[in-house]
Amino acid sequence: MKSTFKEWYTPTPDELRRLWLEGAIILDANVLLDFYLYPPPTLAEFFKVLENVANRLWLPHQAGLEYQQNRIALQMTIYYQLFLAVFIHQRPIRS
Repeated sequence: MKSTFKEWYTPTPDELRRLWLEGAIILDANVLLDFYLYPPPTLAEFFKVLENVANRLWLPHQAGLEYQQNRIALQMTIYYQLFLAVFIHQRPIRS
């Protein structure tokens, strides 16, 4: 029974180790969109990790599509927030 319904049982430590070392890493759109939000040092570190597992990465078509559908809106939101921050700091101080 356990071999038929493996997903219902807690993996053994050896199975977990094998999963982390050999399993596919499937990215979704939010992982890609978050690249716009990370500070540069975090982004560099994240890319180092991805390079180490590059042969196990998979981007489903739907995730790529959702990324394309949402990236411009996210970029515009970031630019708008930056514009507001600059605009607020440039306003004269009223007494």
